[in-house]
Amino acid sequence: MLKRCPFCGTFCERSDGCNHMTCVCGESFCYVCGEKWDGVVDHYECVVDVSVRVYLFDVSDADAGGISVNTLQECLDYRRRRSAQNLWDSMKKFVRVLNGDAKAAHRAVSLYAT
Repeated sequence: MLKRCPFCGTFCERSDGCNHMTCVCGESFCYVCGEKWDGVVDHYECVVDVSVRVYLFDVSDADAGGISVNTLQECLDYRRRRSAQNLWDSMKKFVRVLNGDAKAAHRAVSLYAT
């Protein structure tokens, strides 16, 4: 799971564990709410989620420098699976719209895919 550091904007990766994150910039923050981790407020059971959903395949090349190679590979694999699923879904819709004409649907999807 990725979140941006609220102090410097670098992506931080959390695979498991508690909500305490320490960025490469040296700042500590709560993974859930993004507030500074000061040791006074107990964020271990924080439920104030201020997340913005960002799909991993939408991470720009400029931001990719802060993400591990394994995470980037997962992004690429997800993008490939999603693209194939989208084409299959489009094909089924075209067949339905074209009253079962699978050849015409295949031509339409082929145009879409190229």
